[in-house]
Formats: sequence, C-alpha cells, structure tokens
Amino acid sequence: CRLRDLLLEATPAGRSRRWRGRVVASVRPQAGVWPAAVELQHLRGEFGALDSGEDFAQFDEQAPEILEKVLGGDAKVIVKLFDRSFWDATEERLYKGNPDCGSHNQTLRRILRHSSGVSAGANRTESMNFFADLLGFHDPDEGKSAHWTHKAWKEHYGHVMPPEALPVSYGCGGEFKKDTKWRQKMEANVAEALIGALHAGGHEKLVKAAVGLCFLSYVAAPSEAPPSNWAMAERHLEMMECWETWAEEQQ
Repeated sequence: CRLRDLLLEATPAGRSRRWRGRVVASVRPQAGVWPAAVELQHLRGEFGALDSGEDFAQFDEQAPEILEKVLGGDAKVIVKLFDRSFWDATEERLYKGNPDCGSHNQTLRRILRHSSGVSAGANRTESMNFFADLLGFHDPDEGKSAHWTHKAWKEHYGHVMPPEALPVSYGCGGEFKKDTKWRQKMEANVAEALIGALHAGGHEKLVKAAVGLCFLSYVAAPSEAPPSNWAMAERHLEMMECWETWAEEQQ
C-alpha cells in the first residue's frame, strides 16, 4: 500500500495502531531498500537495527513521523499485520490489564520470540516424521528394512492414522549409512525434500499447508500413535512423559 494511506487510516489503539481491523506490527519499503537517512537510527527493527531493505521497522509511536520523512508519503510499503484478538491476548498475558506498562516493542518482541520457538519445534525431526505419517509416506520396496519397520508400525497404529497414500523411496546402501543419524531422520529428510520441491515449483499454497501441518504436529501431536520411526517414537514418548510430570508438578 502507499505509506500515506496507511498513515491516514491507521488509528491509535492502546500501545499500537490498527488498520483495517488488524494490528500494524511493522513495515518495510516494497522496493527492498531503506534510503540513507540519519533518521533511520531512530527506527526500531524487529531484531535490532535496520541492516537491509528487507528488515521490517516496528510501527511504534514514533515510527509514522519518521517513516514519512524518510520514505515520503507516496512510497509503497509492505505491512506486517497481526490478528487483533491474538495481539490483545498477548498483551493481556504480558501486562495483566495494566494500561500504564508495556509497549508496542515489548509485545512484538514477545510474539516474535514465541514464533521462533514454534518454528524450531515444527522443524524438529519427530514433527516432520508425524507430517510424513499424516501424508501416508511409505516405501513399497520390500527389499528395504524401512518397508518392514513401517509395516509393523502400521499394524499397531494404522487404525488411527491415514492410509499409505504417498509411496516414496528412502535411500539405502553405504553412502546413506555414512550418516549415523540417517535411519532416524529419513522420513523427515524426504518431507523436507517434498516441501522444497513444492516451493521450487511455485506451489506456495501447498507449501503453507505443509508448514501448517508441521506446526500442528508439534503443538498438537497425534495422541493415539507415536511417529513411525522407532527412534523418533522413543523421543516422542519421553517428551510426553516429561510434559505429564511437569503438568502434575504445576497442580
């Protein structure tokens, strides 16, 4: 959008500003280049100073005036928005309803911190393994051990998981065995290759769906079945025991 339109339409709401029903978190030039200007030092980046044109500047109390001076009202900008209810819930958790404490910067930093943690969790090997299981990954080659271990897992948990819908070929032989962790991450490796191929092919909606499923596999992992990879199953069960112990201690 044009910066001028954003500045005219965004309305103050507590510690932040709202635009078209959502909270304006940060902005950056659509051109991907911040102009050289001394005023830039007064803008907060999401993760510190603004190092490149791809860095977003936080849309805090002082940002509108500085952005208009640095970019000009006709500049096209990319706006990062957050759902209002999500933002409000984060502020309530942080500030306990006290309007005299906190800032836009603190709220956004907390959200970005949680986002980084969840992203790391969604990329865990066991999360990617669940993703592969939910898509029905299986190697039909009976000459590979992966076929038989998956078949044993399917006999125990096939009634609660999707059918074997997507045949794949897991690597085998000496080259793969050189990687000591290959056996415990082969499903995750193929899952990552699938997402990479979708991205390379321009199928961004499918990429988002895949990433979303990995996210759900982390925050709401299937409770009635472990991952099909036995090493990941053991890790998953150990994590579940830790969570249960922690939950009991909090009561």
